[in-house]
Amino acid sequence: MTLNNALGLRTKICLPFALCAIALLVIGVVSALTFRNLVSDTNDIANNSLPAVSEVLNGDRDLYQALVAQNAVVNAAFLGRDTDEGRAVFDENIQQAFDSMNSAVERLRGSGISEKIEGFEAAYNRWIGTAYEAMELAESRAKLATQALLEGEGRTAFGELRNYFERVGAHADEQAQKSAADASDEALSRSVIILVTSLVTVVVCIALFVIFLRMIVGSIATLKNQLDNIARGEGDLTRRVPVESGDDLGQLA
Repeated sequence: MTLNNALGLRTKICLPFALCAIALLVIGVVSALTFRNLVSDTNDIANNSLPAVSEVLNGDRDLYQALVAQNAVVNAAFLGRDTDEGRAVFDENIQQAFDSMNSAVERLRGSGISEKIEGFEAAYNRWIGTAYEAMELAESRAKLATQALLEGEGRTAFGELRNYFERVGAHADEQAQKSAADASDEALSRSVIILVTSLVTVVVCIALFVIFLRMIVGSIATLKNQLDNIARGEGDLTRRVPVESGDDLGQLA
């Protein structure tokens, strides 16, 4: 059975348009999925990665302000001045640094941050301990012991604590770059799919339209020629019109 006999007239007319509609539906679904994923990646960057970077930077700043406050307390104690205000500033900044770090870690939860932050609280408590001990030694006028503690264990503990802020900040930045790269790669791949689907659909529909149009026009021309032959035969209705297709035109013949 040939294609001309297998397909009806309505099918020949509607098939190219149906293929276009299906292709448009596929393109629409792919575009919607792409848009949804891009929005998801953008939200992840805007709501998690970038705020985490900002919180880590703020925490690092608060950590340095706590260090400055610690040194201010030590110097004030050596000079016999009141240290309550300096201690309050130290407590406030060190708590802010701790809260900022925890907030950043919570935003990055599920991205492998747990390995980066392991041991943070121990390092935090270790530096807090040395800082309070140094301030107490300074208030008791133990200058040499205070300086030895600050330049030895205190400096080491502070460096270890600050490394966690650098590590988490770098991780947050990597996550932001990764999300941006994933969004870019997905947008590129989906755009290629949409472009290829559109081109293939256009080519196939044009080819089918041309083929079916030639079939329809050919059937009409054949029927017209046969009717012309009957008319030229002085209305000889005993002559038969050959049926060359099974569509509406074939039934008409």
